[in-house]
Amino acid sequence: MNKRLIFIIILILLPIIAQSSPSRQKTETEKILEKHLKALGGERAIRSFKSYICSSEIKIMPTGMNGTIKQWSLKPCLYRSEVSLGLFAITQGYDGETSWMIDQNGKVIYNRDISSRKKQITTCIIDDYKYLFEEEGIALRFSGTDTSSNGRLCDILSLTPIDGYPCKIYLDKETYLTEQIIIETENGYVEQDYGDYRPVNKMMLPFETSVRNPAINQTIKTTITSIDVNPVIPISVFIPPRVSADDYSFIKGNSSKDVPFLYSGEHIYLPVQLGTQKKNYTFLLDSGAGITVIDSTLAANLGFPIGDKITGAGIGGTTYCYMTRIPGFKVEGIEFNAQTIIALPLGDITTRFSNIETSGILGYDFLSRFITEINYEDKTISFFEPDSFKYTGTGQIMDAPLIHKVFSTKCILDGEFDGTFLIDTGANNSLLLHSFAERNNLFSGRKLASVSVVGAGGEKEVHLSRFKSLNIAGATMLNPILFIAGQESGLASFEGVSGVIGNDILERFKIIMNYSDQQIIMERNSSYSKPFLSDKSGLQTTRDSSGYLYVHYVIPGSPANEKGLKSGDRIISINGKKMSEFENLAEATRLFKQEEGTQFKLLVERGKEKIRVIIKLRAYF
Repeated sequence: MNKRLIFIIILILLPIIAQSSPSRQKTETEKILEKHLKALGGERAIRSFKSYICSSEIKIMPTGMNGTIKQWSLKPCLYRSEVSLGLFAITQGYDGETSWMIDQNGKVIYNRDISSRKKQITTCIIDDYKYLFEEEGIALRFSGTDTSSNGRLCDILSLTPIDGYPCKIYLDKETYLTEQIIIETENGYVEQDYGDYRPVNKMMLPFETSVRNPAINQTIKTTITSIDVNPVIPISVFIPPRVSADDYSFIKGNSSKDVPFLYSGEHIYLPVQLGTQKKNYTFLLDSGAGITVIDSTLAANLGFPIGDKITGAGIGGTTYCYMTRIPGFKVEGIEFNAQTIIALPLGDITTRFSNIETSGILGYDFLSRFITEINYEDKTISFFEPDSFKYTGTGQIMDAPLIHKVFSTKCILDGEFDGTFLIDTGANNSLLLHSFAERNNLFSGRKLASVSVVGAGGEKEVHLSRFKSLNIAGATMLNPILFIAGQESGLASFEGVSGVIGNDILERFKIIMNYSDQQIIMERNSSYSKPFLSDKSGLQTTRDSSGYLYVHYVIPGSPANEKGLKSGDRIISINGKKMSEFENLAEATRLFKQEEGTQFKLLVERGKEKIRVIIKLRAYF
């Protein structure tokens, strides 16, 4: 049966059969489909399968998370599913035009991005057996014999729908039931295994399904516990609610305007009060986070309940976290009711590269309630009730369909390479996916430098390179310096995504994010033409738990590299000023962004040896 679950649940597709024509000699494809049709129970059984209500148990590995799914399905291609995983519960469906979801806090989400549409096209063709009975818009062929991931010898059918994702259907050569389906996307594949076939209404159905998504290192196993075939299901079951849950309120009127934020290390930070706590905690504002996050140590100290472990994706790759329930929170001028969010050990990620103690992340389930205006120039942010906001500016209004709850938009690199990029206020730098760079031959004849980036999911080595131009929102920025991912994982593995636009580009605009209409407005500001990569030393620094500053990474070919500085060197002083005398880490690293030719005397400690070096700043890239 189909298992349509968003964020942690992957699409599960049913096998289909095609009908051969008796009036001519059958092709190899038709012979195989005929065997498959017979194995499933025949055409009459398939055509008589009009609707179902199904309950299943689910287990997510390697998290060990367990739960249940209830599904409703009605031909042609209407569905609804309700997922319960302890503290985490979502509802999703398809109403015949748009796929939708109600998140764990009651927010209704409409999936309008190209990737979601392509998934839906493929899903409908398979679930409703369209490639069995309708040939228009579908290419189907026998593509050989091979073993499945479980070692079963299979005949393979390749299905290529127009405007949908292609897939390969592995049919067991002994039973001719579906052993495996592999769905191919722009950035990888999803592998689905089937077993424990049983007759239901004279049709053979798999009661066990295992789905593996290598991009986020996740495997989902489901087992059907009950199924009711051909019940009467009202169409209203598949229609999403017209309005989302009302889980917040403005303290005054219908907006909270000009809230000051801290902008440090090209990240946006806001003060947040949790529950009845009067203390302000510092939260990162992150449009790339699909859910709000609290530091797991803080959640435990405040006594918030900790649920099951789940899998998530960040710029650093796959990460594991826990569901929790907080008794509401406040951001200046706004009060939220109790929320289901996730707990993650943020201290391991943030404190190494910043002196800011980050207590949490405000993600999609916070930002999606409002129209949000980020004024990087004034370092203020405003939140508006969607129905009350009217835009009168001169900025560029862009459609920005949500991909896994993250805004996406079209960009053009070097005037010729177009792609879909995520808008991520939680990323300080912009990134190209490795697959996008490779597909467009962007590595050839280009100067590359290896650097290290850290985010949810861990630390990754990436490449740094300068390009001719980047066009976004009708604005063309010259000579941008962008990261290129070394491999596809985490956030960067989302289907149909070419890269990520971070704050190094967003800070050149006033940004208005409209989740209700899935649009973004961008107005240029005075930073629009400033040079990229202001650092002129080549040093990436980090702090240990005692607050000492260390060299984390040295960029090849940079002044720091030429002077022999190495990863692990402890920086004792800069121009005779001890590190303890700097107000914060940002104050120290700002020194390395001054004019070319500026010199600094560094005293560093390497093991038991103290070394003095003089670094002369210059643009090294």
